[in-house]
Amino acid sequence: MMSPKLRADAIDLDALKVNNLERRLDPNVEPPAGTPGWIAWHLRRAFQTLDAMPEGMRPRGYGRAMPAYVHEELDLWFQGTQTADDRRNDDAGRNRTRVRPTAAEISSMHAAFGWLLWLRQTEPGAATTLQAWAFATSRRYNLRRLCRNRGWSYSGFNRKVDRGLILLTEHVYSTSGR
Repeated sequence: MMSPKLRADAIDLDALKVNNLERRLDPNVEPPAGTPGWIAWHLRRAFQTLDAMPEGMRPRGYGRAMPAYVHEELDLWFQGTQTADDRRNDDAGRNRTRVRPTAAEISSMHAAFGWLLWLRQTEPGAATTLQAWAFATSRRYNLRRLCRNRGWSYSGFNRKVDRGLILLTEHVYSTSGR
């Protein structure tokens, strides 16, 4: 009896790829649960939800009686890399009508940020690159430009993002009982 041969077209190579750095994901279609792509989708959506939060519902900055607000390094870097066109687009974005996130989107955002906190305790390097990746892709920022400005190797950045996604996938599915 002959064993059946595997045909090359029978294997879905896109399903084997880990994250959005290797293939384009439709931002409106949720990938299958239990995959690193699903974790990446939720992290990207978490930053989009945070950006969509109304000013009154966001975490407040310090008042005038408090010392100067301490900005995160990633925020300061992003502000410094903006061009005049980017600033104009940001002004237009501030004037657009915002749709408030639903309670489900907000709870999903909190869960995704909790995953990043867990990853930061476990593997800080992967957490930093994964957070930068999710932040940049949620705002459609060029990843190669991000790596160049931060002094990171693009291939090393991809490896750390992949590593972080795999660790988070294992963590989420080992603690959820799924």
